[in-house]
Amino acid sequence: MRTYIVLGFMALLHCISHRMYAQNSLGLSTNYIHSFGKGTSEIQGTTYHLNTTSGYEITLNYLHDVKNTDIQTVLELGYRQIYFSGKSDDLVYSGNLIKVTGTLGCNYLINKELYIGGLFEIENNMDLDETYAGRGDLYRYSISLEVGYKILDKLTTTMLVNRAFYPISEPYTIFNPQNQIRLGLTFKLL
Repeated sequence: MRTYIVLGFMALLHCISHRMYAQNSLGLSTNYIHSFGKGTSEIQGTTYHLNTTSGYEITLNYLHDVKNTDIQTVLELGYRQIYFSGKSDDLVYSGNLIKVTGTLGCNYLINKELYIGGLFEIENNMDLDETYAGRGDLYRYSISLEVGYKILDKLTTTMLVNRAFYPISEPYTIFNPQNQIRLGLTFKLL
């Protein structure tokens, strides 16, 4: 996991260390997260009912306008915290998950205020202290569709719909469901 974080940070530093032209920007985003999916899961004969899953995320965003097009490339590094609660036949559970995220994608600028984007996301699938290299399910992969609307010169509102595509087995989706809706704000720093 440390390697993933270091490589992502180095890529972001590389992108912003070159001379900044008008077509590049750096921003900070915050999002409220609501996760949803199967409300009931069965693991080893026990039925679990997920009551709620929600949280927040903070991301650092690098955008690059592709010359002579309405396309922006997107690179994001972030921190996500998800709170969950539920119950089984003989157990009530709750907790939180801490995720480190990396995102690559592109936005299509519809006009000066509105854009739509497609993103590929990767996050740690297990708690940071439980990961080890021999596991094939260390990371969760997902795709997202994002819509953003610029309300002020340096402030954009965003709505994002996300769907995980691997791994989506019961032990993972019971705490972190397969689908998410995120609402947030992005502040342009540079």
